[in-house]
Amino acid sequence: MAYVGKGSYSCEHAVKITYQAIVLTDSFNEKFHPLSKDNFTVLFPLVNQPILEYTLRFLKSSGIETVYLICSKNADSIQDYLSKSVWLDPSSEMQISVIVSHQCVSLGDTLREIDSRGVIRNDFVLVNQGVVSNVDLKPIIEQHRENYKTNKQLLMTEIYARVMPRHRCRCIDQESVLIIDGKSKRILHHREIGNKRKITFPLSIFQENSHLAVRYDLSGSHISICSPQVLSLFSDNFDFQTKDDFTKGILENEEILGNTIHAHIVSNEYACTIANFQSYDAVSKDIIDRWVYPFVPDINILPTTLGYTYLRQNVYLAKDVVLPRSCNLKGKLVIGEGTEIGDGSTISQSVIGKNCVIGNNVTIEDTHIWNNVKIADGCVLKSAIIAHNVHLLEKVQILPGCILSYNVAVGPDVEIGEGTILVDKAPIDEFGERIALPILST
Repeated sequence: MAYVGKGSYSCEHAVKITYQAIVLTDSFNEKFHPLSKDNFTVLFPLVNQPILEYTLRFLKSSGIETVYLICSKNADSIQDYLSKSVWLDPSSEMQISVIVSHQCVSLGDTLREIDSRGVIRNDFVLVNQGVVSNVDLKPIIEQHRENYKTNKQLLMTEIYARVMPRHRCRCIDQESVLIIDGKSKRILHHREIGNKRKITFPLSIFQENSHLAVRYDLSGSHISICSPQVLSLFSDNFDFQTKDDFTKGILENEEILGNTIHAHIVSNEYACTIANFQSYDAVSKDIIDRWVYPFVPDINILPTTLGYTYLRQNVYLAKDVVLPRSCNLKGKLVIGEGTEIGDGSTISQSVIGKNCVIGNNVTIEDTHIWNNVKIADGCVLKSAIIAHNVHLLEKVQILPGCILSYNVAVGPDVEIGEGTILVDKAPIDEFGERIALPILST
């Protein structure tokens, strides 16, 4: 706990300051469609643990005491997950509250809802859905508070990870360039560039500041330390719908209003957000490669699981996996509890979930297989995502970029072309018409 007294950070009277976090459970987009249609992306298995579990463990390790999980749709699955975990135990050091608001369709709506409820009174950590990190937040929060003492207009400290261009964790649609004051770390300019080859900057930035750093080697972690007035600014400005809207509005009006945003850059810790299927695959590989230590498969984070044995070449096997001598396991893979592998099968650089049955002479390469999947003899899977309860009959070939949604059955003797999405039932729009699913590029 931290305490403040007269004339200090939050108020004029001694009060107890808790470390609070707001965690979004919705992405407010369809980048995970169709898997996210009836399921929260934060409950997707990531190396056989829900994504949300990584986020909560990260916050707990940083000393966060209160977490508000914000849901914009039916939260039954979130509540069900929490009820089966350790998080709602009365002895838990981190208290979690679930807030549901069906009217929220953006980040801006969410923060306006939080502001209207009055549950946040001091600075807080804002965390997007899908954050996986091992950053220690406490010193960053304390630095934010120290900076606030000398600059009451400091609204936010954005955490960025140093990630070189073309790294697998960087998403093209989120590429940006920052201009930062080299001394104060104040963000002077932020420009989303996507796949543009040329960008321009205001000349005044270079004329008015003598210590500048132009950074293209940073990736936003979507973790922000926020001063309490951030909520009221969202409430007063309904055109702030996204974090980018907020950042752009604050920086463009800095000379008039004086509000500032600072950057904190981490180099030796891990921080990434799962924003699409590409980053889902990248973060999964980073966990297997132990970049997110201590959040790795062999350190059991759920009391309801049996745990994993860690072998050479980053192979993790649940303790009750059935493996014949004739199967071939190549490096960087995870096989979950209750799963059986058939004779002559080869598995490499993949994650296989719980209670799966893999037949004989099956080849699985660079693929994510969720729980309760059955794969018959002679199947070949490459660079695909196979959701819960899928059944592949004999000699099915799944080519790169495919996504098979829940309960799909395929085969026998079928080849599924690159980038195909299969669902068990065609999705229906608000007018009762079937929605055509896209073909994914690989």
